[in-house]
Amino acid sequence: MENILHISLQVLGITLSGAAVTALVLALYASILDCGAESMRVQSEVMRTKRTQRAEEIAAKIPVRLVLSLGLFIFPTLILVLLGPAAIQLMQVLSK
Repeated sequence: MENILHISLQVLGITLSGAAVTALVLALYASILDCGAESMRVQSEVMRTKRTQRAEEIAAKIPVRLVLSLGLFIFPTLILVLLGPAAIQLMQVLSK
């Protein structure tokens, strides 16, 4: 990278020492890495937001599922257990 940059600078008519070219290369790498780190931070924030939204959507569907299961399975069984003995006693009293 340093050789390519050194040749490019010579073509432009700019002469720099080896240390200056190395410093320039390091500055370029640092800026590239910094941009990469920033884009990764942004991407991780977007992924975190999507994951949170997905969890909220799933959590919003839970009450509907609970009401349906309560209505179809729990309440009929509860009514049968509570009213079953009373119905049996009523049938015995009415049959006499």
